[in-house]
Amino acid sequence: MTVIKCDDYIHDASSLAVISPVQLDQDTRDELDKLGRVKWIVAPNLKHHMHVESYQEAYPDAVLLVPDGIHVKKGESFKYDDTLKPNTNQISNSLEQYFIPGDPQFDEYLFYHTPSKTLIVADFFYGPYIDVDQDISSWFARIWFRVYMSGYKTYGLPSYRHDRITDKLALSNSLDEVLDLDFTQLICCHGNGRMVENPKTALKDIWDFVYT
Repeated sequence: MTVIKCDDYIHDASSLAVISPVQLDQDTRDELDKLGRVKWIVAPNLKHHMHVESYQEAYPDAVLLVPDGIHVKKGESFKYDDTLKPNTNQISNSLEQYFIPGDPQFDEYLFYHTPSKTLIVADFFYGPYIDVDQDISSWFARIWFRVYMSGYKTYGLPSYRHDRITDKLALSNSLDEVLDLDFTQLICCHGNGRMVENPKTALKDIWDFVYT
């Protein structure tokens, strides 16, 4: 989960955007409330939506943004405020968003926070796990990483993603647009937080297959 303070002229400095929300336990809610007021709840793709209902209940005035096609995952009765729009500043002037086409099982949006030069992703990049005993504690997780990621101590992409891309050209064009951004660090949902060493090189490296 990534939490961003939307401190521009659109919102006051206490407005928060929560991207890829995790389970909302009391400790998490207390920390969020210390930071400010949750204004936006964002499901950035068709996978990272599992906990949005608890945030809707806890923060009824917040705006829930989801990708198109969410009803396939959540059902027709699922309620949200708006769908994410590509190449816009839908949330904040300091937060750009970019749609990644050609990968319909995810339909992911990436976010670029301009003040900190940070690229925020969900499943578009898997970072390394440093403290393996703490972060990859189950036997199932360790087997999964060995089978699909060749381990869990380096960045990568699950091998099955290669076979599920439906439009390499569209994806590579969008990736080129993202790589043109001036980001110096990358935050992902899978791995130990920030990647600050050559994040552009790493991102292009794992998606290099879409250029062939």
